[in-house]
Amino acid sequence: VFEAKIAFGANTFWEGAEQILRSVFENKKTAVQSGHSMSKDWTGGIAALLWLIRFYPSKVILTAPTNRQVQNVMFDELKKQYSQLMRLSPWTFDPKSAKSTMLELGPDWYALGFTTKESKSDAAQNLIGKFSGFKSPNMLVIVSEAQSVDDSIFDSIDGLMSSGNAHILELGNPMAPAGRFWEHCTQPRYKYNVIKLSCFDSPNYKAKRIIVPGVTGYDWVEEKRLIWGEDHPYWFSRVLGEFP
Repeated sequence: VFEAKIAFGANTFWEGAEQILRSVFENKKTAVQSGHSMSKDWTGGIAALLWLIRFYPSKVILTAPTNRQVQNVMFDELKKQYSQLMRLSPWTFDPKSAKSTMLELGPDWYALGFTTKESKSDAAQNLIGKFSGFKSPNMLVIVSEAQSVDDSIFDSIDGLMSSGNAHILELGNPMAPAGRFWEHCTQPRYKYNVIKLSCFDSPNYKAKRIIVPGVTGYDWVEEKRLIWGEDHPYWFSRVLGEFP
């Protein structure tokens, strides 16, 4: 966390984001079941870039069910942190290294993003093959919207975790008590370090004002209490960060 604050000027860390970042480096497997807008992808972008800085050679694979999530959310966050790094670092970084879904720092030293789903015209084998062939002594896989990723994809990702310093970070909303993400969060046999983030943990909710931009605030939570009620499945998943 200290390295992130120095390297990227990331001064809006809060307890939940710190938990995620520490776990990425201290545990091989981390699953984050979270309420709405709790800075998961922001922290994931920092984790991806910090992994590349700390380990050489190294690779980071970022994936999610949709291209919008990969390119416009995950990689946008990574590129924002890369811009900060170029501005603050005493070392020279090439601005041309950052592309729409790839950050290439050198041979066998990059972050790459792609979706977990293909168009109907593509064979299923091509989808599984996306995760084949990536080898590195230092590998980090970040899965966003993990609750919507097919079990077969997790089986394929597992092949990347078979050797070396390989870690995985799964970020998701606990929408339904089924699927591999639910199993990773609830069944100790998978050996995940599970982090639960409730919207009540948000510094913005606690202070009833904006402390950390982009994180869920007091008004949103209280509005959902009135609309959904405290017995609604969405209240459990989107506010409490619990599986309904």
